[in-house]
Amino acid sequence: MNEIGQMLANAREKNGVSIEEASEDLNIKVIILENIEHGNIGSFKDIFVLKDHIRKYSKYLGLDPEKVIDVFNEYLFEYTSKIPLKAIEKAVQGKKEVEVIEDKI
Repeated sequence: MNEIGQMLANAREKNGVSIEEASEDLNIKVIILENIEHGNIGSFKDIFVLKDHIRKYSKYLGLDPEKVIDVFNEYLFEYTSKIPLKAIEKAVQGKKEVEVIEDKI
């Protein structure tokens, strides 16, 4: 997410737009744009709202919003698909235990 935020911040600065101007033009709070630029994904409760903000912000800055969203989707997949090995082993063990109990019933 930091990569996307940095890309957006760089585009904004290259276009000579302050974050306050972008906020006013897009009708998105400054704090939201700052969180996007800083990669603070944890500050967003709804990932779909975040994607919408990223799409609008990208388009506003002259970037291809679909390419930016593709990068975001890749990040999100990586971010959410990292399940610790211990958790997987514990789930497998729990399933085996349930199967043994079911076999005895």
